[in-house]
Amino acid sequence: MEECHRKVILTNIDLLIAHTKYKELMEACVKNGLLSHIMRKNIEVGQNDEVLKHRRLLEKVTRRGPDAYNKFVEVLQQLNYSNAAKIVRPGEHSGTMTSIKQKKLEKQASIKENNCISNNEKNTNNFNSDGCIISQMDIDEKDGYSKDLRPYSREISSVNQNVVAKCTSSPQHIVNRSKIKIYQMVSKQRGVFFCVNIINFRYKNQYKRSGAEIDGQSLLHLFKELGYSLFYYEDLTAAEFFSLLKKLLDSDYVKNVDSFVMALMSHGEMVDKITDRVEFSDSSTVTVNNILELFRNDTCATLAKKPKVFIFPFCRGAISDLGTKDVQTDSISYNVATFTDILICYATVPGYKTHRDPDSGSWYIQKLCQVFASHAFDTHIEDLLKLVGEAAGQIRTNDGKMQTASYSSYGFHKKLFFNPGYYEYE
Repeated sequence: MEECHRKVILTNIDLLIAHTKYKELMEACVKNGLLSHIMRKNIEVGQNDEVLKHRRLLEKVTRRGPDAYNKFVEVLQQLNYSNAAKIVRPGEHSGTMTSIKQKKLEKQASIKENNCISNNEKNTNNFNSDGCIISQMDIDEKDGYSKDLRPYSREISSVNQNVVAKCTSSPQHIVNRSKIKIYQMVSKQRGVFFCVNIINFRYKNQYKRSGAEIDGQSLLHLFKELGYSLFYYEDLTAAEFFSLLKKLLDSDYVKNVDSFVMALMSHGEMVDKITDRVEFSDSSTVTVNNILELFRNDTCATLAKKPKVFIFPFCRGAISDLGTKDVQTDSISYNVATFTDILICYATVPGYKTHRDPDSGSWYIQKLCQVFASHAFDTHIEDLLKLVGEAAGQIRTNDGKMQTASYSSYGFHKKLFFNPGYYEYE
């Protein structure tokens, strides 16, 4: 949805609530494909406040695709909500306006609407979010109040900290036994760890990710001990996330590092059994592919040929894993691919939920921190992830639910040893 259309809806959200009925509007939006059944469930689950659900619906509409504005107007017309239609598309309906203030707002909206096409032509590098577009304009406008890019310097909580075993000698003897090459991980600039932890959600108090604070602190402790520079943020909007990430990738912080690791913790879901999507504090959603696009070798040359690890412990669907019964069975320039040296770590498999304990953190993150702390000194990352998956797979909820960790790689053809405590040069 164009920014001018989004603003006119959000500016007049209370008027739209007053001139529409929630149940009728929701059913029409779902019927016309403006919202999905899953979106309706997310808006309504555990919520009895009709006004709050109404507000969430309208906010969700503003984060839909480029055709969402016209579809929304059509829905209002189908329901004979003429006053609401006049609010979102002023000047095209007969009748008197509600107030002088409303006339002014609608005039401003009309001017903005006329400028939409020319503005949109200037916006490139768009990020598809929940079927809508987060444009470069959206990101730049938020730079004025986005959180600063600076290394994390606060004290790290001692809760759930694991002692990280360090290398006592060169890892070369391990390398000599393998036919597979290894990534260079012996400098004091071991890497950057960028961690984003979405704990609280606007208008979604029941969705607070209790226990996520512990996961954030556990990861900070782990990667500090592994020799990484830390960047940590909580409760970012999607625009703030992209703004900070792009600043980081363009900064001196990532120059000459051996590797890059990102952890993005939030609610997530999978659409069309293919696309993983993650939610930010403002309820906007972004696909995993949107994020990976920033790490293409042709746009992120600083990290080309260097290992890039992504930790995504969010849900990938709504299915609870209840398991099954036991089954018994027997100096030269070379061409480089667009995506390489990328390893994506998931807490679960497509379609399934993850689990998080409010008191001790998520199963996956806590097991990852324990395993990495104990074995990263002599074990490469893919074997570490197998150990993490096995450990997390042993946990059960009281009603028998579990989860299966997974990972995938894009051209991650070498072994990655973190070599904590071992340095050959600055």
